[in-house]
Amino acid sequence: MILPVYNVAPYVGACIESLKAQTFTDFEVIIVDDGSTDGSDAVAWSAVANDLRFRLLSRPNGGLSAARNHALPHARGTFISFVDSDDRLSPHYLATLYDALVSTGADWCACAVRFCDADGTHVDHSAIHGVPFPAAEGAGPVVYQFDDWRDVIRHFPSAWNKLYRREFIGDIRYIEGTYYEDHPFFNALATQTDRMAYVPQPLYWQTQGRPGQITRVGSTRVFEQFRILDEMKAIMEATSRPGKAEAFEQITTRLLFERSTAVGDTDLRTDLALRGQRYLAENGIAYRPEWDPFIGRAWGHMVNGHLPLSVVLPVEEVDDALAATLSCLKLQWGSDFETVLVRTRSSEASRVKLLEIAAKLPRCTVLAAGLESREGAIAHGINCARGAYVMLLNPGDVVPHYSLGNRSERVVRAGAGIGLPIAAAGLPDQHGPRNPYDPLGKLESPDERIRHLCSGEVSTEWPLADTLFQKQLFDPRALATLPALLTATRLWEAVGDSSHVIVGFDSADVSMESAAKPSVFLPQEPKPW
Repeated sequence: MILPVYNVAPYVGACIESLKAQTFTDFEVIIVDDGSTDGSDAVAWSAVANDLRFRLLSRPNGGLSAARNHALPHARGTFISFVDSDDRLSPHYLATLYDALVSTGADWCACAVRFCDADGTHVDHSAIHGVPFPAAEGAGPVVYQFDDWRDVIRHFPSAWNKLYRREFIGDIRYIEGTYYEDHPFFNALATQTDRMAYVPQPLYWQTQGRPGQITRVGSTRVFEQFRILDEMKAIMEATSRPGKAEAFEQITTRLLFERSTAVGDTDLRTDLALRGQRYLAENGIAYRPEWDPFIGRAWGHMVNGHLPLSVVLPVEEVDDALAATLSCLKLQWGSDFETVLVRTRSSEASRVKLLEIAAKLPRCTVLAAGLESREGAIAHGINCARGAYVMLLNPGDVVPHYSLGNRSERVVRAGAGIGLPIAAAGLPDQHGPRNPYDPLGKLESPDERIRHLCSGEVSTEWPLADTLFQKQLFDPRALATLPALLTATRLWEAVGDSSHVIVGFDSADVSMESAAKPSVFLPQEPKPW
């Protein structure tokens, strides 16, 4: 086993203890200290405690790929396994994967993964994109055929969670000096075989949320993904295996989405979306999430040059209620929305103060409606909004962290005409299984998606707080003359039939200041941002 170590002092001890606890005991571990500065090498050696199966190599810091490559010539075993030093293994990891390789004759074997959070909770994942856990009945092993590149790219490309025959790796090495190096290494190995063994048990336990974790880095290093995609494409195109064009489009879509989940800064997310848009155009492909239910659909709006959401607030005065709403909007993850503040009956002093506040918010615009009515201000805000959906809020409405991203994703995913609170739609207050690649934590799976078709009469008692609507159901100009439009009866009349999907939201997803002034989503034709 090859164990690179770099500044993981709080984690490496537990990792090594899990290696020592393996039920398969005939192994060696090559620890490569990659220039740690936090005493990780000392912690690791203390955990080894004179176990002669462990060796320690030291080298100047060169990155994860360089550390793995440095260890490979020193490996004496017939089989190779890579372990990240902040992770742990099930006691049965080596024994199970070794038995699978022997019984199937395959050159490599993968297993399901357990994602472990700091609070002690965990989520099991099949380690196969789009395939729910468990991926197979029983203990396995099973063999997946790689007849098509689309069969290959469904599997996690991670170096960890796999056991390899030493001669299978041969002279293939990791690309050094970049992030996301697992992908071309995995693809290069896939060119040498037409199958991979697999066991459905979650035997590799990956730590989630550690500071500095490569897959969670929200820095400009996310742009290194495009170099890796070029490497992957070259490997695919050099083979005669079919499905390479379709597979490259699919994996590019997934990796663009994965990188977005680590980036919270508005400007960096915008740059990533624009770079992704150019990359797709340069390669003659599109953002295609349909093959994997856990790929975000709303991010596709960003990649295609459109904001998923505009939040419109009619504002009379700058007061504590407005400050509460704007504060919660500023804390929303990802900020894939704009805020449109529409002034109504406000003083000159309020106008100046509002402009000062807006300058501190990402994508915030202040409009002067020139109208006295709230409905007129809303209509003006909708007409100027650039998002695919519009959400109407009022000063004092508090939107919890992640809420806007959650609900944008749900309505885009379902193509929803109306999105209602769960309590309003009569749906159970539950969500589908957690997706470890979903930072929002509330994406529903295809099998458990909360969907409901409108039918029967609709009570005017429907709470309209945190409700979403398709803009094409209304003429925004009518808002100026139809104050009653924001009532359940009017909305049902606008829908007209039962063909529009209702997507349920957690009833606690938004805390409204006043049910008399509901917040709603109105989808519209997106405008370029």
